[in-house]
Amino acid sequence: MTRKISLLISLCLIAALGFSQRVYVNAYIQDKVSNPLSDTIYYSLERPLGWGDFQGAAEEDSDAGAVTSSGFGYGAGITIKGNDIYINLAVYTYFSRSRSWRKPAIHTAYHLEHEQHHFDITMLGAERFCDAIKKAHFTKDNYKQVIDEVFEKMFKENTDLQDRYDNDTEHSINKDRQYAWNNRINEIMGRSVAAQ
Repeated sequence: MTRKISLLISLCLIAALGFSQRVYVNAYIQDKVSNPLSDTIYYSLERPLGWGDFQGAAEEDSDAGAVTSSGFGYGAGITIKGNDIYINLAVYTYFSRSRSWRKPAIHTAYHLEHEQHHFDITMLGAERFCDAIKKAHFTKDNYKQVIDEVFEKMFKENTDLQDRYDNDTEHSINKDRQYAWNNRINEIMGRSVAAQ
């Protein structure tokens, strides 16, 4: 009888330890430094895009005058301490030189600002991903799935915002709408808003 009670207490302790396992997730924007010789440029307010960064071959049959190929991703580090799981997500935003292009007729500062704002919008998506991760509910059994689901949701929302930006500005053709977006994005990014 004593042995059964002892075994029951042991099982209850093991079960309690399993249920008390907590997951702590820290998501932050990583300040990655770009290698000048690399295809990848990491987002930095101090390093705006230049036309020389658009090194891909222009798609002549495309209606677009230029294309910014950018995205956000993350690196994950996991540490287990006792019953607790600690996850650090280093989130970064990147631009691909070889997949970004422009047609020869597209070379003005006005058009470059339109493309820069695509990169800015990508950065805003990375920030929203961090915010969503901080609000998510994690357990020891679901943390991988939750991170993937939140990432996919935020990436889709960011793609939708990129499309809305292009549709609203008519790919920068509608100057009034473009200037409105310029002011809005520059203000969010902490840049001075230039007179139009």
